Amino acid sequence: MNSVVRVPIRPHLKKFILKHYKMEEPVPVQLPSLLGQQVFSLLRDRTRAKRINDKYTEVLTLVFCKEISRREVRLAKIILINHYFEKIFKSSMYLWTIAQDMEGRPAYHGIKDFLRYFGITEKEYSFESAHRAWLRYKNYEYHHDRNSVENEDLCPILS
Repeated sequence: MNSVVRVPIRPHLKKFILKHYKMEEPVPVQLPSLLGQQVFSLLRDRTRAKRINDKYTEVLTLVFCKEISRREVRLAKIILINHYFEKIFKSSMYLWTIAQDMEGRPAYHGIKDFLRYFGITEKEYSFESAHRAWLRYKNYEYHHDRNSVENEDLCPILS
């Protein structure tokens, strides 16, 4: 038997998830799909999540298939699902911005285009927050890549 789960979620994540997966509410979560496999693994996860955030002002309705419905869905698991959606959102935004940068457009325009494409308003997720997240990501990647280059022999044949 399928079960319906109402997940408290931030408004920008709701818009993103619905458009990213090309679905309408209620979102079917089937086990063979990538979303279904990830949700199933999150429901099996023993990680303890923090309390629910007061910024979760929207509700996303998910319909779990029979196999996923057998798992107990508690508040901690719903929070983990929310964290997963947030990670997908940010990694998609970073990839979009990198692609725009490779085309010669500044990150500023890439982030603006990403938010516009998914219909995310300034009130739901501010450009400043998105840009700040991008700068943190870019700074981390720069230092990570820089350290890996310094610590590895790039051409062992010539040395």
